[in-house]
Amino acid sequence: MNSHATLGILGGMGPAAGVDLCRKIVDQHPASRDQDHIPFILYSVPQIPDRTEALLHDGASPLDGMLDGVHALDLASGEQRWLSPTGNPVTSSPVVVGKLVYIASGLNLYGLDITTGQSQWRFSATDTISASPAIANSQIYIGSQDGFMYAIGGDGRQ
Repeated sequence: MNSHATLGILGGMGPAAGVDLCRKIVDQHPASRDQDHIPFILYSVPQIPDRTEALLHDGASPLDGMLDGVHALDLASGEQRWLSPTGNPVTSSPVVVGKLVYIASGLNLYGLDITTGQSQWRFSATDTISASPAIANSQIYIGSQDGFMYAIGGDGRQ
């Protein structure tokens, strides 16, 4: 198993620049097989406000766009179906069970309605949740950087 931390790249550079950066990371990291590379996630959203405009010309800050939250896309068209703001970077892969999407962001684990993105409940840990939730027997299991493993019911209660 790879012992590297995951590198997160918040884009706004444009898709070609993001892909170029990823290629450079792969090329510069010595690895004898794919599994030896640094794990990384590229979050590239070219529609966020331009950082150059923000810095040099008092334009809109790109920060809010980078911290938006969870986006649901239509599989056929790729169009955004809904956005659920979380106020922090999303730190897990989504897990879908029934009519809920479970996602971690900052200190919080959210249960979002799969159709609307509306938060049905939120569980807060005492430190960042950086793992994806696991679900078994109607329980949600999530680890946090506070050193605890939480078992949470489907209603968000510990």
